[in-house]
Amino acid sequence: TLKPGAVSESVTVTTAAPLEQTQDASIGQVITAETIDNTPLNGRNWVYIAQLTAGVSPPFGNTRGSGSGDFIANGQNAEQNNFILDGVDNNPNLIDFLNGSSYVMRPPPDALAEFNLQTSDFSAEFGHSAGAVLNASIKSGTNKIHGDFWEYFRNTNLDAQNWNAKTKGPYHQNQFGGTLGFPIWKSHLFYFGDMEANRISIANPSNTSVPTALMRQGDFSELLSPSFTGQNEPIQLYQPNSGGTQKLSCNGLNNVFCPGQINAVAQNILKLYPSPNTGVPGQTYNNYNINLGQADDTIQWYQRVDWNVSQKDQAYARYSYAHEIKSNGLPLGPVLDGSGFGGKTDTNLAENFMLSETHSFTPTLTNEFRFGYNWIDSVYHQ
Repeated sequence: TLKPGAVSESVTVTTAAPLEQTQDASIGQVITAETIDNTPLNGRNWVYIAQLTAGVSPPFGNTRGSGSGDFIANGQNAEQNNFILDGVDNNPNLIDFLNGSSYVMRPPPDALAEFNLQTSDFSAEFGHSAGAVLNASIKSGTNKIHGDFWEYFRNTNLDAQNWNAKTKGPYHQNQFGGTLGFPIWKSHLFYFGDMEANRISIANPSNTSVPTALMRQGDFSELLSPSFTGQNEPIQLYQPNSGGTQKLSCNGLNNVFCPGQINAVAQNILKLYPSPNTGVPGQTYNNYNINLGQADDTIQWYQRVDWNVSQKDQAYARYSYAHEIKSNGLPLGPVLDGSGFGGKTDTNLAENFMLSETHSFTPTLTNEFRFGYNWIDSVYHQ
């Protein structure tokens, strides 16, 4: 049996915020601390989050800062972005980015309150370059004690062997640190600080070319075989000081030095080279494979103090410090070296200081004074 139900009526009225903001013409996106904390980050590098925003993509090819989060905004070069930290300059201003990135300081993600990425039509105060503006802000202390600690761990035992390595190279990484914020004088004076250390010790497979056993005796006949050199045609050597008119030969053997032509000093240098350990016998290129070690140690810390002077005056100051030392393995040993650009060690030392004071003269007139100091020293030691 179906019985008539009660008659009822409801009217629901919903309102929503406008889809576009009209205060200014800038286009961008604010990334909150919650989003930063919940996004999986390789190496805890929050700059990569910028690549997930509208109008932004990873850089094309292998730019100097591609391994540290560089991005392209609306087609501009990755080197054209403007990095700002707490409203002051955070750009290395080094033409070749010796520190490996297009920014100087990169706080731990736990220390960030938010960052804003503007990709076009931003205010004239950000007129540093033609790319995007990434403006990040450090957290401040509050009336409650807050903080956290972390440890990020990787180890060789958790890794697989690289396909192009003869053995499994070691990989050890410990990235640890913490943040702490608390009131010094309740509702007036606050402190926030963080510290992070990153200890990386790795070894990656490296191929290089070393003299073969015959070459060590002055016999370069293997260069005449394209199958040994990887070239399309034989490599012909010529007698020293002949201007390329007389082929190198000894007793009718092409590309061979006679014993009397071999310099004793050169012979001793040849003895320092390791012997080939990969490829076919007689191969003259990429015939030496090793797991090349590298250590990358970084310590960084940020200290910030906020002072609510009065209802009309607020001020805060921050000092940041970062020191990175890289030790690069030498494929051919400490004498021959054999490394690429930079050599044995790289050092990046950076400091960033800022001071801000905001004063309200009237409900409609406010002045903000801000001072920034940005310093970086990047060195590649031979």
